[in-house]
Amino acid sequence: MHLVRVRHLFYPDLPKDYIFELCQRQASLGYDLDLVTWNRRRRNLPTESMAGFRVWRVSGPNLAFGAGIAEFPFMPGLRKMVSSLGPEIVHAESHLFLSTAQAIRAANELGIPGVVTVHGVTARRNAFVNLAQDAYIRTIGRRIFSGANRVICLTESDATEIAGYGCPRAKISVVPNGVDLELFKPSGRPKEDLVVWTGRFVPEKGLPDLLRAAKIISEEFRRVKFLLVGFGPGRSKIEQMARDVGLTPGIVEFRGPVTREEVAQILRQATVFAFPSRKEGLPMSILEAMASGKPIVSYRISAIERVITHGEDGLLVAPGDIKGLASAIKALLLDDNLRVRLGGKARSTALEKYSWDFVLHELDDIYQAELEARR
Repeated sequence: MHLVRVRHLFYPDLPKDYIFELCQRQASLGYDLDLVTWNRRRRNLPTESMAGFRVWRVSGPNLAFGAGIAEFPFMPGLRKMVSSLGPEIVHAESHLFLSTAQAIRAANELGIPGVVTVHGVTARRNAFVNLAQDAYIRTIGRRIFSGANRVICLTESDATEIAGYGCPRAKISVVPNGVDLELFKPSGRPKEDLVVWTGRFVPEKGLPDLLRAAKIISEEFRRVKFLLVGFGPGRSKIEQMARDVGLTPGIVEFRGPVTREEVAQILRQATVFAFPSRKEGLPMSILEAMASGKPIVSYRISAIERVITHGEDGLLVAPGDIKGLASAIKALLLDDNLRVRLGGKARSTALEKYSWDFVLHELDDIYQAELEARR
């Protein structure tokens, strides 16, 4: 099967993340796979081969309007590129970018199936960005959902929300992210009193709350250390906030961006995994921590509740409850048996629901069904 994936940014403009691994795994299964992305750095290479698939970069302006949006590319040559590649399926990532609108329009005009994956319905940042996103989804987003043959959501809650924006429920499939259960697995004895967070430094991740909770915890646990691992536009702001609340480098450390292998090694060392996001789709950070057998502390939001069951594989607290967040982390630092029980169940849940074999099989079924419908 010849598959073209479209994404607004790709490696090395982003780390080798979930989509990179997905492309690599699909190529290893025999897909003839091309990925089309924005030529952010104006490279002159016509194409690049990576891990069994090809990457094509299309030039175009960045229409980002600031206020939390750094890259919002428009690629005038995207349709011509897709047409020249001659795929059987076009699969675009995230309805929140113009590249997806362009990809689905190209698929419609070329008479081939177009698939979209929704990676979280909205990314809540600030009042201006939130308003712009709502307006975008109700206009361009609706056209994407109307033109796509299949819309993939990571969770049932996202599927319900997308249907509320006018996407027919019959064309929505729920397929979770997959996690590498061999790379991310329990191994050895974790370090004592090490709280880890991984992800992107963006407002919806709730890092100011985690820093305030860290300050509370550090006053009681003198040896506790918080390790924040990742990349993103808000890192310098979060680092400054850590200093402002009185967290010394001996208490909180920032690291990254790092490789997937390095993330796996860090998670093996963690005592607790903290993830106080206010808005999510299905975060890879949570799945990787679960696969690593770590007890999770997170906010009780709908997307997280679909993955974590309070008291079984993690502890959930009300969004914005900083004292509750601190108390949950402290409870796990104090109770070895609770950590072992919750972490063991988290690993079992990851094995049962989030294996790559399951995800790849589900995606292939969707592609085959769409191709069959065209015959």
